[in-house]
Amino acid sequence: MEVEVKLRLPDAKAHQSLSTVLSPFHKQTHFQHNVFFDGAAGELSSRRAVLRLRFYGEDSATAKRCVVSLKAKAVLVDGVSRVEEDEEEIDPDWAREIWANPNLIGSVELRILKRVRDEFGIKAEENGSDGGKYVCLGGFKNVRGVYEWNSLTLELDETLFDFGTLYEVECESAEPDKAKLLIEGLLKQSGIPYTYSAKSKFAIFISGKLPDLGSLLDSFGFSVVLSTTTTTTTTTFLGYRWLKASHPHLIFLSNHTINHPPASASLYCSSLYHYVLPFTGCITSPLPV
Repeated sequence: MEVEVKLRLPDAKAHQSLSTVLSPFHKQTHFQHNVFFDGAAGELSSRRAVLRLRFYGEDSATAKRCVVSLKAKAVLVDGVSRVEEDEEEIDPDWAREIWANPNLIGSVELRILKRVRDEFGIKAEENGSDGGKYVCLGGFKNVRGVYEWNSLTLELDETLFDFGTLYEVECESAEPDKAKLLIEGLLKQSGIPYTYSAKSKFAIFISGKLPDLGSLLDSFGFSVVLSTTTTTTTTTFLGYRWLKASHPHLIFLSNHTINHPPASASLYCSSLYHYVLPFTGCITSPLPV
C-alpha cells in the first residue's frame, strides 16, 4: 500500500516559492514521462486499476530507465492518498516497444505484466499481433524535484498535461497525518497558498481538465451558499459554508486580486484570493484590501 500526502499549489508562483524555500534541501530532479494502458474493454479501469510505464529522462525516446507499475483501488481523502501499488524495473527498449504496440503486454515475460494477464483476464494474440486486447491511453510529462526536509522526502511536481499545468507537493509516509501537519506548517509559515489535492494526476488526465474551483473547495469541506444583493450598502458575492469548522464560516470571492491578505485568514484558489470570515449572511462594502 502506497500512502502519500498530496497538496496542490495554485500556480507557478507558488511552485517557485516553495522550490526556493526548499532549495537548501534539494537532492535531485527527475524528468518523467508517464504512459498508461488498459484493456480494450476497460478491464482494468472498471476494477479501479491502471497500468503505467514511467520513463526517466528528458526524452522518453532515449531514456535509460523505465518502471512499470500496477495501481489499484486508489482513495484520496483530505489530501492523503492510499493506493495498492506494485512496480518493477523494465528494460526501456522493451517499454518503448510496448508503447508502440500495447498488445505486447500479452507476451512480454515480466511479473507485473503476467499479473495483468492472469488477474484481469486479458489475453492478447500470440506474439503481440493485432488482437485489439490492450490500448494505450496516452500520458503526460512530470518534472519532480526531490527534497530531504525535516526527516521527510518531499516531491515537488510540475505536471504538464496537454490541457494545462498542475503544481503539487507529495510526500510518501507511514504517518501521513503527522507529515501533512508538518508540510502545512511549512507552507503557512512561508506564506505559500495551497489546497488538498482532490484528484490523482491520472484521474485529472482522464477527465481532460484541471480541477475547478468547486473541486478545490470540496477538498476542504465547503458546501455552496449563493447569496446576492443589489443594495448600495452590500456586495454581491458567491459564498461557501465551511462544514468542518467548529462554527459556520463563509468564504467569499472577491472581484479583484488582493496583494497582501492575512496569511492566517485566507485561502488561495484559481489565482483569486478568498477570505474566511464569520458567516453573517452578507458582507458590507467595501471589501477588505
